[in-house]
Amino acid sequence: MASLTKQLDELKRFDDRHRWLLDADLTYCAGRYLTIKDVFFFRPAGGYLLHQSAEKYLKSLRKVLLPDIVVLQHGHKLKLLLNDIKQELNSQCVERLTKAIGKIEPLKDFRYPDKKGDKSLKIMKVGLCAVDDLVACVRNEIGRIEIERELFLTHKAIRRYIKQSDDKQRKLVIESLLVSNLFSDYWIGHLSGIDSEVNHQLKSKLIKVN
Repeated sequence: MASLTKQLDELKRFDDRHRWLLDADLTYCAGRYLTIKDVFFFRPAGGYLLHQSAEKYLKSLRKVLLPDIVVLQHGHKLKLLLNDIKQELNSQCVERLTKAIGKIEPLKDFRYPDKKGDKSLKIMKVGLCAVDDLVACVRNEIGRIEIERELFLTHKAIRRYIKQSDDKQRKLVIESLLVSNLFSDYWIGHLSGIDSEVNHQLKSKLIKVN
């Protein structure tokens, strides 16, 4: 059990970490939802949001590992964000994130309408898979850390949001997380047990996905 001093110290720093992780989750859901609909005029927004979600997840992880760092430091630069935290991570996680970022970076061109670059469907699909990988990796790492520090951040982000949402919003979020996601097992495991209705939605969506 963490000491009272440590618990109070963690509590003071909790809000920023919680807000950033929840915002990353919601941005990721929005980006995935627009992308999996595979509609041409959704593509720029989907690409923009996927790149932004990767940025927010890296900043969330960095905030957990380095609580006193200025969150906005390095802006949209994913490689610099990773450089800040890689010394705190195991080599396997760093390697995985490095590979994912290399495939996500082209999505930054979707942030600006006048930016020239490859904005093809292929780039979108490769980027989406890489973002899915990065998200699972970052959330697993935060999960490992939160057990050690008794933070329980991941259970207070998208999981709490779903628990408090109405049935329509739940279905949209679950669909956005599971459809065409190679890491759907992570989300099924993470969201299972919220209540019987969510369990039913997860099971029915899994059948459709597979």
